[in-house]
Amino acid sequence: MFRGGSCCGRGLGWGKKLSKRNLKSEIHITPEQALARLMRSCSLRETCSQAAQRKLAQWKISSPAAERILQRLLAEKWIDNRRYAEAFTREKSRIAKWGSAKIGAALHAKQISAADIAHALSLISPENESATLEKLLSKKAQTLKAKSPQDFFAKLVRFGVARGYGYERVKGVVQLLPFSAQ
Repeated sequence: MFRGGSCCGRGLGWGKKLSKRNLKSEIHITPEQALARLMRSCSLRETCSQAAQRKLAQWKISSPAAERILQRLLAEKWIDNRRYAEAFTREKSRIAKWGSAKIGAALHAKQISAADIAHALSLISPENESATLEKLLSKKAQTLKAKSPQDFFAKLVRFGVARGYGYERVKGVVQLLPFSAQ
């Protein structure tokens, strides 16, 4: 019987919501199927080794089999952390308008090596990053509600630093923006 989002008779028990998360966590597949799924996933989008390890753990693949699958994907270049870091950096700097600090931190959280992170961050041109920061801050300044110039300055600096740009760079751009009380 199905009542108001809860489910019984599907192994979830009374009171548990039927959701994609509950159903996904119950998937059991063979190592061969896991390899095929990861190859297909890697052919569609760049993937880092940490994401592949997480998927293998989610599918409850044994540690030795997961290690063999991951080594094969790395050897056959289905997964390449350097290539992933480059693509991630391009996407986040151009589309999401992130600064290098935030991109570097996100790549570090995905367990990408420091050398690969440094290489990927070197692909961001400082001129483009400065132009992006100026556009972001001027757009934010137009919608910002501040009572005083100090409040205006603090809010914009906080916004810029949270986006991953360096404090000194943000401070220099904010000082050039005119304050308008709203």
